[in-house]
Amino acid sequence: MKKVVYYLILLVSLGLLESCKNTEKKKFEGAQVEVKPGVLEVHGDSIRFNAQIIIPENSGLEFKSEYYIVPEIAGHHFDTIAVDGVHCEVDEPTNADCTFTFSAPYHPDMMGKYMSARQYYFDKNADEYEFKKLENLAYCCLKSGELLSSDGYFLPLKSEKQEALKLIAQFNFPQNIYDLNAHSMEKSDYSTFRSFISDQQEISSIEIKGFASPEGKLERNELLAKERATKLEQLVKNEIKATSPSLYEKIKDKIKVSIVAEDWEGLQESIKHSDFSIDQKRQIIEIAGSDIDSDLKEEKILKIAGGMDKLVPYLAPLRRTNIIVSGTHLTAEDTIAEASEATAEMPVNQVFKEGEWIDQEAGNFNHEGKKTMFLAFYKIPQPDTFALNNSINMNSPEGKAKAESTRDHYLAELEKNPHNHCMLNNLGMIYLKEGNYPEAIKYLQLSLEEKKSPEAHYNLGLAYAKESEYKKALAEFKLAEEKLPAVKYNKGVVAMLLKDYPQAEKALTSYINTNPNDPNGFYALAVIGARTNNEEMVVENLQRACEDNPAFCEKAKTDLEFKNFTDIAEFKTATAGKKKERF
Repeated sequence: MKKVVYYLILLVSLGLLESCKNTEKKKFEGAQVEVKPGVLEVHGDSIRFNAQIIIPENSGLEFKSEYYIVPEIAGHHFDTIAVDGVHCEVDEPTNADCTFTFSAPYHPDMMGKYMSARQYYFDKNADEYEFKKLENLAYCCLKSGELLSSDGYFLPLKSEKQEALKLIAQFNFPQNIYDLNAHSMEKSDYSTFRSFISDQQEISSIEIKGFASPEGKLERNELLAKERATKLEQLVKNEIKATSPSLYEKIKDKIKVSIVAEDWEGLQESIKHSDFSIDQKRQIIEIAGSDIDSDLKEEKILKIAGGMDKLVPYLAPLRRTNIIVSGTHLTAEDTIAEASEATAEMPVNQVFKEGEWIDQEAGNFNHEGKKTMFLAFYKIPQPDTFALNNSINMNSPEGKAKAESTRDHYLAELEKNPHNHCMLNNLGMIYLKEGNYPEAIKYLQLSLEEKKSPEAHYNLGLAYAKESEYKKALAEFKLAEEKLPAVKYNKGVVAMLLKDYPQAEKALTSYINTNPNDPNGFYALAVIGARTNNEEMVVENLQRACEDNPAFCEKAKTDLEFKNFTDIAEFKTATAGKKKERF
């Protein structure tokens, strides 16, 4: 670390005057030094504090003298503060009061030690004096920054081939409605459409087709189908523009809109898989496919079905808009073969779970057809022989060697293809693991320029947090949390380090509700309780953290966050590590 000397030069023009020719000669005995906060806190891998230097009136500081203050903890010296007594051309009693901000590396042997400061004085004759050492200026250290999880996301490198030929996404609407709402979005393929679009480089066309179920007046159905298609057209354009402006410019003229005002074909397909009798199915399908007047069709079908209430379950899925995205290069058969091979050992229910857009209630009535369509468009990552994960031990020679070889490989590959967002993200993660945070930030930002993935946003937030740039970290975590709910833990810890305790408590409470077996969330909530002087919050959450991980019991007993609670009986009980029955 480059040594910095802070100079406090006592000038009349700055209002920082020193006493050179006092009527009553006084011997200079040093300054008053106050360090804030009194209990230092580790941020990332450093500590930060303010040192206020006060030189009282008639201090005796001589013209052309020099005074030095050297703070230290456990033998680790910080930047030197130098006070020069110069330009004393007036005979006035003076004083000075200045505050300096320090940032210095944290060393583990500082823990539990007090900050002190040595004082050196050279008078106008260059005679040296060492004043009494300033003791107990601040205590080291709060380390709640260590609660921040350092686990980030490595992205699997994907095949250079175009992996998807086509995606069919579906949005459903209530009867007589064409506005999108939370219900229709929930039962749609919107999230998968969004991720599908963000992955594509070559799209040949996007077709948006609005449908209305066949009951009711033709004019009304035409309006519904048209408006449903128009709403989705605008949503699609906005989504693509937000995800990739360059992609939007390439495909904006390839978006085509069409409508089906009365979906009799859809009704025929729906009836095939209905609970009606074989005879009823035959009659309804025959009438729906005939050329007779629509009103007469509806009248006859209602009579065969036994009323509108019997038909409702089969009409509802027809009120929809489909989005068909077509790509190039691969045939569906090729993709099916690869996907089937890749998923051969995977249970069908797991396959369906991983393909979020597989929703049997969304209007695809053929279960096997849905499965086939999924296999056709299931993305298969190319194996990354250089892949790393969070289990890598950067303190071991093997771990360091693996990280270095992977880093060199990625750097060489990026020379050929500088736009691979996965590789840029993973390179940023390696630098993050190595503690080179500026380089990590650089490559993660480059990854986000190529694709705004939630993983890269989260990793960038981690890098900012390690650099103690908590506001930037919080902003990145917020961009990632929708897709990565576990982000709420680090979001809560960072909010706590920013002293935004309401937001921290909200995020961590949300996290433990979905991750009740992770004691880290409970411990972090206990720290917030300590900082807000909420004894009940401290005890309740420490009890839970200690039950699930006894190591937290010992940690809490020496953690300065809880120094005001250690003598309380409830605190001692909570940190005894006795497990309570939970239902």
